[in-house]
Amino acid sequence: MLEQAKLKRCYSSLIEADVTKKVPIKNNSIGAVVSAGTFTHGHIGPNAFDELLRITKPGGLFVLSINSKVFTKGGFQEKFFRIKNNISAPVFNEFNAHGEHKDKKFNEIKIFASIFRKKFF
Repeated sequence: MLEQAKLKRCYSSLIEADVTKKVPIKNNSIGAVVSAGTFTHGHIGPNAFDELLRITKPGGLFVLSINSKVFTKGGFQEKFFRIKNNISAPVFNEFNAHGEHKDKKFNEIKIFASIFRKKFF
């Protein structure tokens, strides 16, 4: 995906990082986090939010998709409760992950689109 992003020539920088560990980005330095397909089957859990919040500027925007099957059992619902003082009230909208797909099994996969901002302190 980084190679595809590079081809677009619209990014000031690209890095490969593991968000479950410390990311080589300064505190409060990025303006937005957009994630699709990251928080899906439990391979990256809700504790990654801590690192994403650390690197995001106050007022920074988050637009995340979270697979509905892992939202509660994977700890995302609880994580939102624990970070509620650090973020604006999140908006959750549920969608079919694959839109209308001819293969019915794909129509059963739901995601929550979550939108919120890091609070100013």
